[in-house]
Amino acid sequence: MAEKRPRRNAPPRSPHDPLPPTGPTTVRVRVTPRAGRDALAGWRDGALRVRLAAAPVEGRANEALVRLLAKAAGLPPSAVVILSGETAREKRVAFHGLDEATLHARLGIPPAPSD
Repeated sequence: MAEKRPRRNAPPRSPHDPLPPTGPTTVRVRVTPRAGRDALAGWRDGALRVRLAAAPVEGRANEALVRLLAKAAGLPPSAVVILSGETAREKRVAFHGLDEATLHARLGIPPAPSD
């Protein structure tokens, strides 16, 4: 029987992984594709706004989103997973290995205001 290949952008599975053993932190993300440059644009309506230069064609914008968020959070791209909304502007993204406070501090933006 062939060994199953891990899903693309799946969280790390190694017991020797350097990430702390915390559960994933999920964040709502609102993406604006075809922007002038890749950038985090702050919070609006409870979602992190992200501008991406990539067009939403053949998953290029999703790949750019994962790379940008991973770099901003100081994580490997495999620790950032799009949970839902792969074909929509509004997405749910999981960050494996960081708690919410650490994630917001690393992204350099204040947490979303609570309702």
